[in-house]
Amino acid sequence: MFLKTILMRAGFNGARRHGSYFGEKFRRLAVRRGRLRAGMAIAHKMLVVIWHMLRDGTYYQDPGAAYLDRLDRTRTAHSLVKRLTAMGFDVQLNEAAG
Repeated sequence: MFLKTILMRAGFNGARRHGSYFGEKFRRLAVRRGRLRAGMAIAHKMLVVIWHMLRDGTYYQDPGAAYLDRLDRTRTAHSLVKRLTAMGFDVQLNEAAG
């Protein structure tokens, strides 16, 4: 009971931080699932990270807010093109050289 409360508070505090993985993940989840479920999901992610840190004896390194976009570039690009098309823009994608 106490662990859940502490983790939920930690999840909401982690979600306040802009430019962090937990903050970006919270905002993406909150749009679809609501703030409470997103807070619980972030608390679960934090618990998993803590477990891995204790097991491996390592420190946490935040992958950053852009990590989720780097996971699947095609899906991110398609989503952004879809949004721009809905706003009335004609979009043509070309891969940048280098």
